[in-house]
Amino acid sequence: MDALSILTKTFKFEKFRDDQEEIIESIFDSDNKGILTVMPTGAGKSILYQLPALLMDGLTIVISPLVSLMKDQVDFLKSKGIMAEFYNSSLSTLEKRNIEFALCKQQLKLLYIAPERFSDSNFFNALKLTNKIGLFAVDESHCISSFGHDFRPAYRELSKIIEFLEPKQIIALTATATKRVQKDICNQLNIPNAKKYIKGFYRPDLKLVIESCSNANKIDRIIDKIVFHIKNKEMTGIVYTPTRKKAEELVDELKKENIPTILYHAGLSDKLREKTQSDWFANGGIVIATVAFGMGINKSDVRFVIHAGMPSSIENYYQEIGRASRDGKGATCTIFFNERNDINLQKFFIDMSYPSRYNISNFWEWCCKAADKTNMIYKTQKEMGKLCSSFMKEHVISGCISKLKENKFIETLGTGKYKIEVLKNINEFNFQQLEEKRRAKMDTMFEMSNFLTNTSECRMLQILHYFDDYSHEKECLNCDICSRKLRKSKPIY
Repeated sequence: MDALSILTKTFKFEKFRDDQEEIIESIFDSDNKGILTVMPTGAGKSILYQLPALLMDGLTIVISPLVSLMKDQVDFLKSKGIMAEFYNSSLSTLEKRNIEFALCKQQLKLLYIAPERFSDSNFFNALKLTNKIGLFAVDESHCISSFGHDFRPAYRELSKIIEFLEPKQIIALTATATKRVQKDICNQLNIPNAKKYIKGFYRPDLKLVIESCSNANKIDRIIDKIVFHIKNKEMTGIVYTPTRKKAEELVDELKKENIPTILYHAGLSDKLREKTQSDWFANGGIVIATVAFGMGINKSDVRFVIHAGMPSSIENYYQEIGRASRDGKGATCTIFFNERNDINLQKFFIDMSYPSRYNISNFWEWCCKAADKTNMIYKTQKEMGKLCSSFMKEHVISGCISKLKENKFIETLGTGKYKIEVLKNINEFNFQQLEEKRRAKMDTMFEMSNFLTNTSECRMLQILHYFDDYSHEKECLNCDICSRKLRKSKPIY
């Protein structure tokens, strides 16, 4: 059976979309070792490894960071009669053993795995007995790059796994990656000469609008915009806020206007967040959320996305607005931007995540003195912040701990329990890498601010060029800048 037959008979699609067929063909091209696919959410990336899995001998491994998305895809594949499973922390011991048995018997065609699972010795031993790995697919591959968003250290170990398993082909997939991140993905997976497919970012159904505002009237402007959408019968939308506090504040103000909303941020319990997302997916409505909301969702009728401030990067922004108009029927994406305050807030976030050498060195000196005889510190980060207040600000503590952990200076053993490697010298810390990452974050922030302050270039073309997608060179005629040009060009009678 050929690729088109499987597409129509198994997956029930009439034809391939855009470059899907060409990418699938390249997977079977022996001259290619490695493929990088950068396509926006909703462009049909999953078919690029699901379909070849049915044509290849052996097992297709799919690396995915999203437990909920794994289950959805496996359920879908099983409904098509395809032998697929996922292996993650949500499974019971018995369920894991059954999958390991199926691997040893070579009964599976696709296996979805979180990258952290490779540390499970039983699972890894079962993979050794699988023998044939046809395709190794790394989904959400931007997670491998410390220059991108959602960085997950376990992704960095994948090159060793690939070297051991020796798959016939490797494909990395992501919805968003800058040129720097694209290069990093390929280097980290040891496919430096990967064939690249970067297309599909053009979204003529999205109207991109930037509205300047003062910090004082921002919430009122956002409420007015939400009311406007409701009056136009656009009842389902997402409002992204830069902080939890701002999300809660906006929800309270909307309640005063009798506008029902749903609150979502990382501070809520896992159970509540899961219920919130499920309810919204089923019933629609307006979600007021931090950027923690949205990974893996595929709701077709989102008619507006509002940002209550400057997104941290163009790639984050594109991913967030990509959740709108999945049905292609149109949506408006508005950013309310106060240049001074929004840029300062993003700088604050960068300072928090990437502390200075001065702060890290001083905090490490304090840790060595504060540790007990067993080299332990039993204090919360808030308590540490108070004790270190004479030489650093409290909000920097979490970043210092995070970076010291990355460099093996500190180990977290539980909430408020830290083991300190007191014999390590601070000169062993990789400050050069820290500064490189900090500069990269600052660069992406200024790229975002340049996008927001642009007053002449089509916003959609700006985004395409940012991602190296030159498939469209005509202006979108839909964003605020194009609309302004059209108004000016109309003759006055």
